[in-house]
Amino acid sequence: FNNKINSSINCFPNPASSFVNLEFSLENNSKLDICLVDNLGKLVFSNSSLFNSGVNRITLPLDNVSKGIYYIEIKGKGFVERLKLDIVY
Repeated sequence: FNNKINSSINCFPNPASSFVNLEFSLENNSKLDICLVDNLGKLVFSNSSLFNSGVNRITLPLDNVSKGIYYIEIKGKGFVERLKLDIVY
């Protein structure tokens, strides 16, 4: 079975500087990979976690990330959601 994110993913603040919050809702408990990728496709940060059904909120620290355009990828079984993130200082 494929799980999916029920609604759009909230990503705030955007532009971000020291951290970014992600908020999303899942139909079922699922393991998701959350990646931060730069605009050249290089993986900057990756985290794999089990998330519960319902609303989930996570905070990604951006302390060691250079300013620029990045993409947050949330990958689950059978789907990938991608969000553009602007990092400024």
